[in-house]
Amino acid sequence: MKPPADAGATCWVRCVAALSSLGGFLFGLDIGYIAPILECASFKRDVAHILDWQNPASKISSGEVGFIVGIFSIGCICMSFPPISS
Repeated sequence: MKPPADAGATCWVRCVAALSSLGGFLFGLDIGYIAPILECASFKRDVAHILDWQNPASKISSGEVGFIVGIFSIGCICMSFPPISS
């Protein structure tokens, strides 16, 4: 039986899809690691500069949380490029 003429294209599409899904999974994993750090007392003290950092009820403002998560995510994207990470 002769393989279809577009077998190479199908293989290419499957490889791109697999690598893209792996990238999405790893990116989500990075975001999952950021969430517990935002609640860490030392992170609140050293990075967010919250005065009442020892109080478990103290929160980082929504704007700061968005900025911190965005910066961490941009850092993850930048470090995924081989010329930068090597």
